[in-house]
Amino acid sequence: EDFYLQGVSCCGALRALAFGDGVWFTGGSDGVIFTSTDTANWFVQFLDTDETMHGAAFGNGNYVFVGGRGEVFRSTNAGAWAFERTDTRETLYDVVFADGRFVAVGAAGTILTSVDGNAWAPEDAGTTEDLFGVGWGDDVFVAVGKRGVILTSGDGSTWEAADSPTDQTLNEVAHGIGTFVVVGDNGTVLTSADAVTFTERDSDTRKELLGVTFGDDLFVAVGRDAEILDSTDGVEWF
Repeated sequence: EDFYLQGVSCCGALRALAFGDGVWFTGGSDGVIFTSTDTANWFVQFLDTDETMHGAAFGNGNYVFVGGRGEVFRSTNAGAWAFERTDTRETLYDVVFADGRFVAVGAAGTILTSVDGNAWAPEDAGTTEDLFGVGWGDDVFVAVGKRGVILTSGDGSTWEAADSPTDQTLNEVAHGIGTFVVVGDNGTVLTSADAVTFTERDSDTRKELLGVTFGDDLFVAVGRDAEILDSTDGVEWF
């Protein structure tokens, strides 16, 4: 319930945030990133790019940022960062590590996979809609994006479209207590217990919801104008 402003005060918007092996790492505009081991003291670094970093994830001992023009940066120590080449120049908006691999999603239906954050393979999404969020739970990857698109995959490589009850842009997806929760524009909230059937829920807001996560038995969604909502089941929001 209590949040405290920490001493990070430069360099524009921060859009990506993840944690791994004792290190928090966040990045955003112009390739500027910060790392911290305690969330009180942050160390600023500058990637060799002027592109925005939109997504971050940690896995297999690798810290990974994804961003504009298909750029990926990887580090094994959160200190020295290497640019990793991909086969796309589309913006990458999100990345998740699960089931032994990274899955990144982006503009024009772009999906990339990698086991080490170094070599990335393009996958067929079956859509050209922009994909803004990707998550994992119950052995299923779920990607969401523009015009209500929802894609699912058991391995990150073969993707199928799920029936979506909305044409609103969907921005992020999280999983907890056996439930997927998807949030999007105009206060959109969807839930699914099986990544097949998605049901629209009343969030009691019409503000754009940009992020959602699960922790401590609670879903928390955030959005425009500092909107913060929480739910114990993904159905009722407060």
